[in-house]
Amino acid sequence: FIHSHFANRIYSHILTSNLDNTLRYNILLANTYEQTTYEVKNMSDDSWMTYILLGINIVVYLILAYLSTSWLTIDRIWMTRFGLNKIAFVSGAYYQILTSMFTHFDITHLGYNMIFLTIFGAKAEEIYGSKRLIIIYIVCGLFASSVSFIYPLGSVSAGASGAIFGILGTVLIANRNLYPGGIKTSFSYGFVFFILAASTGFLAHLVGLIFGFIIGYWITRNWYPKEEETGEEPDIEEIIEQLEQESRIETI
Repeated sequence: FIHSHFANRIYSHILTSNLDNTLRYNILLANTYEQTTYEVKNMSDDSWMTYILLGINIVVYLILAYLSTSWLTIDRIWMTRFGLNKIAFVSGAYYQILTSMFTHFDITHLGYNMIFLTIFGAKAEEIYGSKRLIIIYIVCGLFASSVSFIYPLGSVSAGASGAIFGILGTVLIANRNLYPGGIKTSFSYGFVFFILAASTGFLAHLVGLIFGFIIGYWITRNWYPKEEETGEEPDIEEIIEQLEQESRIETI
């Protein structure tokens, strides 16, 4: 409260000062960004949801590895049952569209995905909070898994990578104001990751990434000033007038 009260006094002083309007606007814009960043980073105190997702993926693998009598590779019979298999799905195994995003073919597949889930999941949880992270994971994972229906009958799809690419997309889009090219740079970084990991499951990765961008943008659409999104020059006089009005209201 003391910090907030002190910041508001400085904020009001800037508004009532004789500084050049452009300078005043830039100072206030910086203050707005810092306040937004502070609030966003404090939405989640730790990465407990990331750890839960990691735990679910690892436990599922350990159970299937035990049933397969191999810790290195999961038997195809179990992958057909818990991965996404078009024949099984249309026969009534609708649960597969959910279980497939927690199921992995082998220890290497699991290892790579868990490394990137740890990195991007923790960052997304810091930005969006724990509840939104699980929603992002599930929604992007569902859309990414749905790509499997275009594959030949008998094929099996599995893995958390579609959901992880979705998480990556939300992180990149949330940080667009930090990049020189803004939102275009966010897209560029995302597709660089996509190309680097395009050897397998590239369609699921792409769909997950695209829906991550969409979800992330929808959540953060009001986080940054409009001119940072469009590249348009702001009407400084109008903005200063609006800020002055808001300052007088807060003071009252």
